[in-house]
Amino acid sequence: MKTFLFSLMFLTISSFPMEKEKDIYGKWKLEINIKEILKKESKEPNLLEQMIVGGVIGMVESVWEKTDITFEFKRNNEVLMYVKVEDDETQVEELTWNMYDGKIYIDDINDPNVNIDNDGYWRLKDGKLLFYSDDGEFEGEVFMIRK
Repeated sequence: MKTFLFSLMFLTISSFPMEKEKDIYGKWKLEINIKEILKKESKEPNLLEQMIVGGVIGMVESVWEKTDITFEFKRNNEVLMYVKVEDDETQVEELTWNMYDGKIYIDDINDPNVNIDNDGYWRLKDGKLLFYSDDGEFEGEVFMIRK
């Protein structure tokens, strides 16, 4: 009977996904669906707003297509953020990260060259890092894929 209860308890515990820090280590490419974000932010625009948003979407998408942002998660809670825009030299920023209850938090940085505010957390699901706002709302337009 004890063996049966132990086996049942083990199966119950092991059926929950338990992300570990080692599952996160490595390089991840940031993906952002700019068009969907801008559409969501401009609900029910009038004709002038539609024209402006349409122009902005095209311009922002054009810049984003030339931009590559990669995060490299390392041991000791270090993460390197690589930013490359077209033919420019790659910029590297050192950040820190932590994992609590399967939620990955990347700490803010306030540097004279770059200001990054991370208002939310990431979760590993189906091989992707998915972004959630602080209140737990899934932000489907922002995610990372393993590189």
